[in-house]
Amino acid sequence: ERNTIASLIAGLLVNIYVITKLANMFEDGRLSGPDALMVWARAMLWVIPVGILTVIVCVILANIIAAIIANEPKPTFIVDERDRAIQNIGLRFTAVVTSIGFIGGMVGLAAGAQPLYVLIGMFFAFSVGDLIGNFAKIVKYRVDG
Repeated sequence: ERNTIASLIAGLLVNIYVITKLANMFEDGRLSGPDALMVWARAMLWVIPVGILTVIVCVILANIIAAIIANEPKPTFIVDERDRAIQNIGLRFTAVVTSIGFIGGMVGLAAGAQPLYVLIGMFFAFSVGDLIGNFAKIVKYRVDG
């Protein structure tokens, strides 16, 4: 549960960063020219490793803080069947939301939407899918107690 909460926080931080970055890029006019897709793609390619590192750092910090609070020198990382089942529930939610976002993007392209907006929407569908999957896992951990 602790790692899932840390991942959820990391996901929110990354999304705040991406929204701020996109707002600045639109404001500066960098996403309005013929190179808009290339500029967006280059910016988003940096988000992937930054997002991964943010999750890793948040999970490590959460475990260090929890170990200090619990006065536990060696935290355990044992994963049991319950944890695996909860992980699968989270993955299902993530898969459904990201699939809906992907299909929505394809429908948008077929209807004539601008590719840049479709890609931005698909990016956020994947991101929101991850957030919803993590939130579902937290809820399941709380319900199962």
